Amino acid sequence: MRKTYITCLSLFATGAIFCSGILAEDIVYNPYRDVAYKKPTDWQCAQGLCCDGIYYYFAGHHDITKENADIHKIRVFDNLEVALFEKKGPMHSAELLWFKPHDTLLACSGGNNRKPFVWELNKENGKTLNQWDFEGFGENGGALIAWIKDEDIYLFTSGQDGGKISFTHLTLKESGKFIDHGTWHYSETNLGVPQGLDYRDGFLYYLADAGKTVNDNPHAIYKIKLEDDQPKTVSVLEEYRVNISVETEGFSIAPDGSVYFGTAEEKIYKLDSKYDKLLDYRKK
Repeated sequence: MRKTYITCLSLFATGAIFCSGILAEDIVYNPYRDVAYKKPTDWQCAQGLCCDGIYYYFAGHHDITKENADIHKIRVFDNLEVALFEKKGPMHSAELLWFKPHDTLLACSGGNNRKPFVWELNKENGKTLNQWDFEGFGENGGALIAWIKDEDIYLFTSGQDGGKISFTHLTLKESGKFIDHGTWHYSETNLGVPQGLDYRDGFLYYLADAGKTVNDNPHAIYKIKLEDDQPKTVSVLEEYRVNISVETEGFSIAPDGSVYFGTAEEKIYKLDSKYDKLLDYRKK
């Protein structure tokens, strides 16, 4: 595995991530800007993230009260929050996904000791369309998801804090049924605490907090190839370190190839080669 210690990275339309030695543009919004950025006491932090090219969808969990997650719908061109799907996502919605064949959202449960569930939601109103229970799949822990093509996704599952990880190839049918195409297991190295996943041109990109102390261990994005040999193997090809001092939350590659990740502070960062430093212009 090749390690690249950089401040950020860039992904272009070809789907190839490479070292660019740059940082990102902070593009985001404050979901509670109308109340002087005072979060509800039971709203702990942001979670999953996806972008369909027109909107960001950004989840926030209510783990203290053991309630379902909120999903914020934010317009890309002006960062305006246009809708809030209040408590429409599964608990601790660790990842969101634009499910292109159905033009819907997928949201999955995450965090330690949570069984892997995937919900399909209407992206206009957050209404639940399907629910899949993947208890017993892979490592049977908190899930992440990535769209491959057609109705196919990869379901990521992990052990405690990402110690063992697995990827299962699934087909999710509009009827609510699914097809299991097999699972890849990886346990050679603890890659860190799972935070986000996406897929592009034959490779998975996996975002993890590479260690339990964020300030001591920077975050990383891993480029992963799933090999179809027998037994199925997981190859970690490259590692990109991201220098940021807060917990990352969610990871998304937009249709135009732009790369986004969120943070626990409800920020979304766009990784873009035009910038040589981190621009922080959170709305006041």
